[in-house]
Amino acid sequence: MSKKYFIYEEFGSDSTAATKAPNDLQEIFKKNKFLELVKIKKEVSKNKKYISILKNILISLSKLKKGDVIIFQFPFATNNKFKKMLLKLCKYKAVKTIFLMNDLESLRYNLSNCGLIDKEKYLSQADVIICHNRRMKEYLIACGIGEDKLIELEIFDYLVDILDVKNRKNDNLEVTIAGNLSPIKSGYIYKLIQTVTGININLYGPYFSPTDKINRNIIYKGSVEPDKLPFEIQGDFGLIWDGDEIITCSGITGNYLRYNNPHKTSLFLVAGMPIIVWEHSAMRDFVENNGVGIVIDDLNSLEEKLLGVSDEEYISMKRNVKIISNKLREGYYTSTAIERALNKL
Repeated sequence: MSKKYFIYEEFGSDSTAATKAPNDLQEIFKKNKFLELVKIKKEVSKNKKYISILKNILISLSKLKKGDVIIFQFPFATNNKFKKMLLKLCKYKAVKTIFLMNDLESLRYNLSNCGLIDKEKYLSQADVIICHNRRMKEYLIACGIGEDKLIELEIFDYLVDILDVKNRKNDNLEVTIAGNLSPIKSGYIYKLIQTVTGININLYGPYFSPTDKINRNIIYKGSVEPDKLPFEIQGDFGLIWDGDEIITCSGITGNYLRYNNPHKTSLFLVAGMPIIVWEHSAMRDFVENNGVGIVIDDLNSLEEKLLGVSDEEYISMKRNVKIISNKLREGYYTSTAIERALNKL
């Protein structure tokens, strides 16, 4: 009988989604009865790394049999050499491979041209690819990846314990921003907080650089670990925006929203918070199809848009958010995508 495997890696933990997302995926793999093929620890010295690669290849060689399945997190952010060698071994031993995409750097940095960068060329070797959404799927097809091997994730899951969330808006409307707050990554924040007066803005995350021009309704809540944040985060709506401008999502990070599933979307929803997304973002489809937030083209109209949401509309959004939140906490979307991927093999 064939077996299902994944590569367990030590990603550590920090105050961003950089480790929360891959760690959650490993837990969901286990939930779906994937076994640890090898366990990769963080090695400091080169000698230890080479010994580790050799050891893991030998373990993989002894375990893998024809018809087995391995799921990889992609891109190969760590342990590249071992994973590339393992792919060759999979081909040699007729082992099926699934790639679950965390990121696609060619989209992030090369929006003017369709073409995978060198370290993404390994995508073509996968039997099935789980990509973020319809937009990313269309891009991959344009890059020569066969449509028959592509599956849409829809949204990243966010594993946490049960949360108790309120159903009504605060008396003073609150919009929450979470993530990397540095002026380089999220320059729009520093323009927004100088102009917004009728609503409160809650900020969570590292690298915030306050200025003298910040209004009194801007509240910096500090940096909180991803596993704890859903229990501590406050606000009526979560804002998904990126780039330097408030009139549109711009620059490398802003344009990337056209194609990716930001992990902070899952954070807000799992915490029971309706979301605000850019009208050209890939997440617009998910928001509108599930009734879990509002769509906006320009943050200059943010206050007007939010103040126009009635109590009845907000309660309806919260009801829908609760349904999605329950699914995200249990790993529903990843598990569903994995099941579909296995059926394709």
